[in-house]
Amino acid sequence: MIMLVLAGVFAQAQTSVWDGSRQLWTRGTGTESDPYLIESAEQLAFLSYMVGKAFDTHGLYFKLTTDIDLNGSEDNQWIPIGLSKNAYYEDGCERNAAPVGINATDLAFKGHFDGGDHSISNIYVNSGQDAAGLFGVLANVEGSQTVVENVFVTSGFIKGVNVGGIAGNCILSSESDILISRCWNGADIDGTYAGGIVGNNADKIRNCYNIAAVKGTSAAGGMVASSANELTECYNNGAVTSNSFCGGILGGNVSGKTVVSNCYNTGDVFSTGSGATSSLPACPVGGIVGMVWMGTHSMTNCYNVGSVSCETCDAGALVGGFGNSGTVENAYFLMGSGADNYGEAKTAEEMREPSFVDILNNGTDVWCADTLSHNNGYPILGKNNLAVEEYAWQTLNVYPNPSNGQFTAEGNGTLRVFNALGQLVVMREIREKVVLDLPKGLYFVRLDGAEGMRMAKLVVK
Repeated sequence: MIMLVLAGVFAQAQTSVWDGSRQLWTRGTGTESDPYLIESAEQLAFLSYMVGKAFDTHGLYFKLTTDIDLNGSEDNQWIPIGLSKNAYYEDGCERNAAPVGINATDLAFKGHFDGGDHSISNIYVNSGQDAAGLFGVLANVEGSQTVVENVFVTSGFIKGVNVGGIAGNCILSSESDILISRCWNGADIDGTYAGGIVGNNADKIRNCYNIAAVKGTSAAGGMVASSANELTECYNNGAVTSNSFCGGILGGNVSGKTVVSNCYNTGDVFSTGSGATSSLPACPVGGIVGMVWMGTHSMTNCYNVGSVSCETCDAGALVGGFGNSGTVENAYFLMGSGADNYGEAKTAEEMREPSFVDILNNGTDVWCADTLSHNNGYPILGKNNLAVEEYAWQTLNVYPNPSNGQFTAEGNGTLRVFNALGQLVVMREIREKVVLDLPKGLYFVRLDGAEGMRMAKLVVK
């Protein structure tokens, strides 16, 4: 839900606001030990420009060193890093068909990008782009790995065909190794294939989450709209809607092998189901996975508490349907959330019991209890670096959470409250507790006291 490492970012929050221009980065050599440093919004835009000109990023390392405000609008739209069938003109101001001899892989990002736990806010893409997101297209060269990690897209709007908060599309093959790790999205997503993290064709997504609304025409998913190989330790609490395939984590998959493990969904999932159910053996809507077929698929150690519904069929509380073959093991859903064609139903009280954490862990230590009600009492991913590590935060208590405006913070020390952009909105010395009022939004509460620093996420509805 929130990462402990944000403490350093918030302590000295600096934000580079994009004015639409570009500037070449000047520090670093592009190696793993000395990455190119992206120190401003203009330098991030220059990376987009260079990749769109078929600059080969294979084997190169980049690291973001500051918070970015992309200052998005219709007149100041972000051009994704890694285009699909389009390339920049020489002046970089417009796009056209790719030059002869340049293919989609040439225009994709194929390097290693470390967001450095910095926020990227106010992204805006609404140009009909085939692959839209912070990154447009990711690909890799055989024998190497493409990585996007530690990227936090906190707000904005992204619309296109294949659309995701982190990446629109991935070019996959039997040798693909594309990893998206420790990333989260807070920008609203709208597209043909719309995913909170990736729109279409994801390889490996680990330790990621989405909190924004995701709306897809052909498919929508809290993590991925269509096709993914591996989804591990991820969660979604944004509303997911579609006219067809729809899932809290994954919308659908047409072939191959999909492995979903240690994931959960709390967001509402809804589909009209139009044009999809007539030729399919089951409803394409599920709390975790919508519909997968023509392959071998599995789901383990997962749960859904979001409402799941479809206008034209009985939506599955966990899975809409496995068209060919698939297994569901140690997976659960809130009683009444949807059809019980897969998994096991439990009451809210049962899912908040400490014993349910043990059931999900299944001999591991991935899950932990939500003792401070960051997740409405339901289990959280304790080993996910973006999740709340409850045992380390016992000296800070924030409630109710979510709040309708007024909340109480308990602890001893200096209390600071930051908004989603990292801007300080409250600073106060507290002894035992204080009652505060805040407008609607997402906040990070930090307490510096004798026992060290503690942090928590607060949602004000």
